Amino acid sequence: MKRTAALVVIALVLCIPWPPDEASPATLQVDDPGDDLDLGPNGNCTLREAVLAANTNTAVDACGEGDPGPGTVDVIVLPAGAFTLSIGPAGDDVGTRGDLDLNDDVEIRGAGPGATSIDGDQLDRVLEVHPGVAAAITDLSITGGAGAGPGGGLRNHGTLTLDRAAVSGNTVDGLGGGIRNDGDLTVVNSTLSGNAAPNGHGGAIDDHGTATFISSTVSGNMAGTEGGGLYNLGGQELTVVHSTLTGNTAPVGGGIFNDGALTLTGTLVAGGCAGSGAVTTTGGNLESPGDTCGLGAADLADVADPLLGPLADNGGPTATHALLPGSPAIDFAPNGLCPAVDQRGAPRPVDGDGDSLSECDSGAFEFGSDPTNAIFVDGFESGNTSAWSASVP
Repeated sequence: MKRTAALVVIALVLCIPWPPDEASPATLQVDDPGDDLDLGPNGNCTLREAVLAANTNTAVDACGEGDPGPGTVDVIVLPAGAFTLSIGPAGDDVGTRGDLDLNDDVEIRGAGPGATSIDGDQLDRVLEVHPGVAAAITDLSITGGAGAGPGGGLRNHGTLTLDRAAVSGNTVDGLGGGIRNDGDLTVVNSTLSGNAAPNGHGGAIDDHGTATFISSTVSGNMAGTEGGGLYNLGGQELTVVHSTLTGNTAPVGGGIFNDGALTLTGTLVAGGCAGSGAVTTTGGNLESPGDTCGLGAADLADVADPLLGPLADNGGPTATHALLPGSPAIDFAPNGLCPAVDQRGAPRPVDGDGDSLSECDSGAFEFGSDPTNAIFVDGFESGNTSAWSASVP
């Protein structure tokens, strides 16, 4: 991918509101954390009932009907709390039991990934996006998914955007501990951690489609064969922009296993790469340790220690690995290709090494930058115009 293409990807995700509605969507407010599906009304609106209302464009219990108009994307709003799936067994594709099947365009919006969670409780995977569906998961966490797979937490056959989301603690007996992607996946300002595919590949992601990661963290995932962090199938495309991959493990390709087309921009990979696919780099990438990712002259390989802090709350909606003082990732990436904010929403670039030049850092975290000084917070940069901040640097 040329530099111009990488800039286009960044601009599309960070500057254009998603998705472009042609009509006003229906807003379905969930008011009960339970997992019931009462076609005979009992006066509540559970998450499962809201999903069915959005899928069928009919009222279900106290959930109003979704909007069937062309181009509309219904919005399901979840308050703070844990929403745990309990209706089994797994196996249907309409969402009445097992995982939540998304069969019509929808956004599921929480109160923040630290406040709102959807928990599969080992019943099934948590969510499945079906072919032809555009879905967005924002401001919540996906956890507790399990099953034979593919996809422990989510499976995507359509177009899926994860924004300010956490996918953690999901396990699959097959492929894709966190997510199996068979469609078009975009992950921005999000963290995938602690997911596992102990008998297969793709601890965090098993990509069989087109996947783009921007300003995101992939940490502490594992696979039993290849790709402890990210697995990219032959013939598929994986683009990783200013993201941090660390602590992921697998017998082959702990960080990334790539048999397709991989493009890296300003990304920090600790844990190594493997696979026979093509690699394109646009500069500012860092690998530690070793030199296995196919980095170029404008990158930095075989770094003994990237000096990363633990996965923690460093400000912003999702957990990140802070760069520690003296990290070689500080001020290493070209300014022209880095997003305007890091994963936390902190402004980029800043002068992190004290040389009076403001340059971008490799990875998802900008050293010395404060997320509370962002011009816009709470996701405005990703298209959420409902939350504005007057705070300025």
